[in-house]
Amino acid sequence: MPQTQRFIVNGVTYERLEDMPPEVRKKWDATTQFFSAMFDGSKEGVPLQVQHNAIDPNFRRIALGFNILFWPVFVLAIVAMFSGVHTTVQYGREWMWLFAVVALALFTSIWMMRGEIAARTSTQPVTKRKLVVTVLGSALGMSVLAGFAVFGGIPILAHHMTARPGEMLVTVIATQDDYQRNACRPRLQIKEFTFFLHNHLCPSDQAFSEISVGQELHLLGQVSPYGIAAESMRWSRPRVKAKP
Repeated sequence: MPQTQRFIVNGVTYERLEDMPPEVRKKWDATTQFFSAMFDGSKEGVPLQVQHNAIDPNFRRIALGFNILFWPVFVLAIVAMFSGVHTTVQYGREWMWLFAVVALALFTSIWMMRGEIAARTSTQPVTKRKLVVTVLGSALGMSVLAGFAVFGGIPILAHHMTARPGEMLVTVIATQDDYQRNACRPRLQIKEFTFFLHNHLCPSDQAFSEISVGQELHLLGQVSPYGIAAESMRWSRPRVKAKP
């Protein structure tokens, strides 16, 4: 019994080439020509079942550029989340520009690949609502990723490259003993620490009871112009007035 040939394009099965819509047939013909050396259905008795989407050469270049940018940014964002370095960088205009450029480059790459991505992830037509949700979600996701990488990852990386043993004087602006997710308890919020994930210190219960808001702490550890990896701290204990 002879075996029939089937053609699967974008998840849709066609028994004959003539059954394909014009735009699908055009894509199929272009793909067949491009991959003529890889696909050969001329042998008798060999069923041909091909599932492939034509890939625009521009898509390959854009995807390559996106990956070259995305993975370093992703690694920097991970470093910002899990590093023990407290950054002291004052984020001026140049940092905001760098954040905007990185976030815009990531989002623009995804936007330029939207057609090929949609063709490979869904067989349904893209509605306006889905397009708006996708655009807003991509913009938010790339902005968060770029923010962690630029404001946290880059200063931490620069710190590790330039840090030396030293001391830093910092000021306590708040003492907190309540529960907060992904934060120690009790904790001291420090004025000079600028990245929100690492803007506090985790003292012992005794140290917390002796330190008050406005007090200065001497931090010892690896110090750089970009931050400090604190290893210990010193502070002036309050004087107890003698009873008359």
